[in-house]
Amino acid sequence: MTSDALEKIIQQIEDTLPDTDKHLVTALRNEIARAGTPENKQDKVTSHHPDIDANSGCYRFDADPNLYCPHCFDHAQKRVATQRINRQLRVCTQCRASLKPVKK
Repeated sequence: MTSDALEKIIQQIEDTLPDTDKHLVTALRNEIARAGTPENKQDKVTSHHPDIDANSGCYRFDADPNLYCPHCFDHAQKRVATQRINRQLRVCTQCRASLKPVKK
């Protein structure tokens, strides 16, 4: 959604609110502006593409010891740590994808 479309929706909402509740729209605009700043996008990663860990099927970033879900990173650019289920299976804590070792 573009910022213009979002602003139009907010304006429509503001027009229907009583004057006593207009401060909510101002707070919403401030929060949207704050969320859009780069320092608040901590889970967004744009620096480089991670390496695939063949033993788990997960992504590994440089020296970071955690293993991350490739589905969440590829689709939403989010680093979501996976959780071990057993010796060969890991699962994403967010999208619930099952991740197995890469076949050789």
